[in-house]
Amino acid sequence: QVTICKQSGHRASLNCNDTELAYIQLSGLKTKACPYHKLIHLDITETFQVNTSCEDVRNIKHTSWFVLPPLMAYYYKTNNPFYKTLPPFRNDCLGNTTISMAFIYPNDNNNVFLPKDFEGNTNELVLKVAHSKPESTIFWYLNSEFVGSTKNLHELAILPKEGTHTLTVVDSFGNEAKRIFEVRK
Repeated sequence: QVTICKQSGHRASLNCNDTELAYIQLSGLKTKACPYHKLIHLDITETFQVNTSCEDVRNIKHTSWFVLPPLMAYYYKTNNPFYKTLPPFRNDCLGNTTISMAFIYPNDNNNVFLPKDFEGNTNELVLKVAHSKPESTIFWYLNSEFVGSTKNLHELAILPKEGTHTLTVVDSFGNEAKRIFEVRK
């Protein structure tokens, strides 16, 4: 019998608040503790993350927070309306946490078929990215050519030619991600 994190299903870590006791197989004792509950530091109002570069230690509130990677958070939010993303760092703080993004579609080295509608026109390919800070701007490049930018909802429809393509996304912080996919008609 071990303590399990109710939100993640992993063995509970010290940062997990909502736990329950459950019986598991002996091999389950070799698994890692919940990797998704992190101890974060908030200001008194609990609206911004802070650190000692911008806030007195006595005014920092330490809170356990359920943090999923961007791609997992994208899908988790569709089924769980209570999921709260991390609050942003206050502007006067140094050393903000890492910002990340992940492709939802297309998958790497994916073969994409562009279907035709009833009138015989080829439908566009909808590209999707999940970002840890959705309010940031993402710039989209197909084979090193700029094709558009998105903010908040990171989906972009394009009509690529047949063949192999490299899709590159760059956010306003300079982070970059690439995907290679092949279009077949």
